[in-house]
Amino acid sequence: RRHTRWCVRSRGLGDVYKRQVLRFACLRWLALALLACLWSLWNFQLRLEDRLDPELAGQILSVTGTIASLPSDFDEFVRFRFEVSPTEEAARLPGSLLVYWYQDWPALSAGQRWQLELRLKPPWASVNFQGADRERWYFAQGIGGIGIVRQGVILRDSGRISSVVQRMREGIRHKVESLVSDKRHQGIILALATADRSGMAHSDFRLLTLTGTSHLLAISGLHIGLAAAAGLWLGRISIWLLPVAGLGRGPLLSSLGGGFACAFVYATLAGMGISTLRALLMLLVLLAAIASSRSIHAFRAWVIALAAILLIDPFAPLGAGFWFSFLAVAALIAVFVPRTGILPWWKNLLMAQAAVMLVLLPVSAAWYGAFSAIGFLANLIAIPWVSFLVVPFVLIGVATVGLSAKLAAGVWAIAGHAAGFLMICLE
Repeated sequence: RRHTRWCVRSRGLGDVYKRQVLRFACLRWLALALLACLWSLWNFQLRLEDRLDPELAGQILSVTGTIASLPSDFDEFVRFRFEVSPTEEAARLPGSLLVYWYQDWPALSAGQRWQLELRLKPPWASVNFQGADRERWYFAQGIGGIGIVRQGVILRDSGRISSVVQRMREGIRHKVESLVSDKRHQGIILALATADRSGMAHSDFRLLTLTGTSHLLAISGLHIGLAAAAGLWLGRISIWLLPVAGLGRGPLLSSLGGGFACAFVYATLAGMGISTLRALLMLLVLLAAIASSRSIHAFRAWVIALAAILLIDPFAPLGAGFWFSFLAVAALIAVFVPRTGILPWWKNLLMAQAAVMLVLLPVSAAWYGAFSAIGFLANLIAIPWVSFLVVPFVLIGVATVGLSAKLAAGVWAIAGHAAGFLMICLE
């Protein structure tokens, strides 16, 4: 007690508290790891409880809910995510089902409320040692059961924000399908505009996988960066057209806000996947540092994005996109951030591609059991081609489709032909 009074008199209360906190500094990382473990286990238990009871397997029940995803049309069926309404009858049902409608399905749209007669089964999948783990995908996506439609009655549209976003994505899909005649071009444009790959042929998927270029269709940092750059450019132009161009930091903040707004809208239309959310969070950290006139290490932005995604979705590591996205960015940071000086663009391109390939090659081999031997050469061509000749015109079409259908059709035609030529080169 005498020692404490002496510390208070000589150094102040702040130093006393600081010394007490520093005494347990060695336990901080242990406490943080314990909290992370508890958070993951709690979410794991909640997801286990939100799965269909095996006793209900094979039974036919009437279920009311909302179509919560873009319906994917195939030759023999249509598939969509169905959010079950919290009613007494649905007390034993999971909150989310993956529904298949095989015969005589009507025109379905995101946000519609239906009363469906479903034959239910748990989210089980066939054992496949050489392909994708479907059951792991069900669990990671929060799908608690599978439903086969026997019959259904439409009720009304849902007014939820998520339903509005899905309808916007669906509206873009209808516009692309009506303005772009080539089916192959349609699939690529939809994949880059809304992350909807249901329109792509299986042969195109296989071609991109064999050449190691399938990542170009995942809405990631490349695409979000282009959208943000367009927003910054548009924001700066709009500010200079207004009488507030010289008002301190207003132009800078407005430009940064415009860049983030464009990136956020694009990420929302793309469905906010893991790689999309990672790029958006890192962009937010970077723009916040610029707005506050502070310098931030790129690795800190990477760590913040990683922590945020694991906090939002602890099951993100169950998907390949999590590992490919974060490890690729970590490789680029390790290569370019410590370097000083300016190198020719072709050297930067070679270094970036080599770093990403070396890091992702063992991950690809472990996750898919294979890797592309010609991926390095294919990406040297495909990455700049998609960055400058495909994605910008896809984004221009999305931005202008509400103003002029002819303009959107023209720019989408350019993007489609550029993408088609690239596919021919990859073949």
